[in-house]
Amino acid sequence: MSQPNIAFIGAGNMAKAIVQGLLNTGYSNEALFVANRSAEKLASFTTNTSTDNLAMATKADIIVLAVKPAQIADVCQQLQTVCATNQPLIVSVAAGITVASIAQHLNYKGPIIRTMPNTPAAIGYGATGLFANSATTPSQKTQVETIFKAVGITAWVAKEELINAVGAISGSGPAYYFFMMEAMQAAGEKLGLSKSTTEELITQTVIGAGELAKQEQNQFTQLREAVTSPKGSTLEAIKTFQQGNFSELINTAIHAALKRSEEMAQENQ
Repeated sequence: MSQPNIAFIGAGNMAKAIVQGLLNTGYSNEALFVANRSAEKLASFTTNTSTDNLAMATKADIIVLAVKPAQIADVCQQLQTVCATNQPLIVSVAAGITVASIAQHLNYKGPIIRTMPNTPAAIGYGATGLFANSATTPSQKTQVETIFKAVGITAWVAKEELINAVGAISGSGPAYYFFMMEAMQAAGEKLGLSKSTTEELITQTVIGAGELAKQEQNQFTQLREAVTSPKGSTLEAIKTFQQGNFSELINTAIHAALKRSEEMAQENQ
């Protein structure tokens, strides 16, 4: 099966991660095109590159909009003629930009898929939410799954507004864990552990807990209970979390992230 040509408009960290992920899975660098206004950012790519967006987009079956949200309108206007002529599949990784907004800027009624990846995509452990408009075919959805499975897992949502929920859970999620890791590190150092030892222990614990959850495929509650012995030290820590209303605090924080995502979507119309 021939590989569709994919053009990335933008050469930031996410584009770089996806391109490298595709190359790692055996995707031909001849089928990958990257455009960026800064030639310096293109220097590390082994694919076709250009500072001319149109030069790369013209060759593409799939165009990935990998620019900042504030640049979407200008970039889309540049691509209007290409879209009208070639009818490519448009994929956006820009946070807060709706499918309707992209379609309007492109003056396009063709297939558009909005995605919400997260930063662990850079090391192949990403989690990406996806939403497709009604013009997108099943085979095109499969093509986009292939792109993002090169850097982690994918999950489709039936309603576009749920992309904001994905963002609040997994898009912002790494920061939540890093924030807790910061707090645990500070606590460990207060207990007398060195900074390096504390960092090593916390990092390995996070990796191990995640891998255990993945391999065991048990409910998170069951996994937590398996570590929490009756009358043990872990139970005392869990009780302290519960007394501080930790679960409700997490819920409130995620809703705050969701609300801000919704506000950004309105701002970027």
